[in-house]
Amino acid sequence: MSVKIRLRRMGAKSQPSFRVVVTDSRNARDGRFIETIGYYNPRRTPADIRFDEAKALAWLERGATPSDTARSLLKKGGIWTRFTKGGAVSPERRRSDAARKERAGARRTERRKQAKAAGRAATRAAKPGTARASKASKKKSSAPKPAPAARARKASAKGGSEG
Repeated sequence: MSVKIRLRRMGAKSQPSFRVVVTDSRNARDGRFIETIGYYNPRRTPADIRFDEAKALAWLERGATPSDTARSLLKKGGIWTRFTKGGAVSPERRRSDAARKERAGARRTERRKQAKAAGRAATRAAKPGTARASKASKKKSSAPKPAPAARARKASAKGGSEG
């Protein structure tokens, strides 16, 4: 999932204003979004640009990629300079860093799954009477079934008629 910072059009016909939102890149321009981090009204002179600095910096640090327009607004608001600490970070480098973090997270998740599966296997081996225990442990723990003749005797003792 690629998270983007981009503009969401608001306002009436021929009177645009925009919210700066964080969204999944697959969502439509004016569709579902994760969080609103700012506002932009180009109809004012000078244009009205407002950001929640803490939210914007938090999303940038988590790897959200701003669109070109959103990046220019972040620069005008001074947030992009604070994020890059004065030096510009190329979009390619940001993408590679985000991909590296994503791979590390996937490896961490895989290790957790393996550890959980190993724990379950150890638990199953320790409990031979459970439904998921191996066949060998079931044979050892279960009592043998009575022979057919013994079953017939039990049936006749109950009053059943045979043959």
